[in-house]
Amino acid sequence: MVSGTAITEEVSQVEARRLWNAMVKDSHNLLPKVLPELFASVTLLQGDGGVGTIKQLNFTPANKDFSFVKELVDEIDEEKLVYKYTVIEGGALGKN
Repeated sequence: MVSGTAITEEVSQVEARRLWNAMVKDSHNLLPKVLPELFASVTLLQGDGGVGTIKQLNFTPANKDFSFVKELVDEIDEEKLVYKYTVIEGGALGKN
């Protein structure tokens, strides 16, 4: 098993809570609209978006490396704007 952590910090003109809500709570609608050349769809396979939810991000053929990624939501802290997930299938898993 491979384990790792990626932390991303970006500067935005959008207020932090509004951006967090869009990216965490509404990503299934937002990503295909904002980046249609990359995301074909985002589907909730299990759960309601909270901890324990499994979602699948489906990529367009523009992504030559893989067609989908399944994520398991591990932690959501709305007060601290924390969202943690684990990739459980697809994506770069198993790639060298």
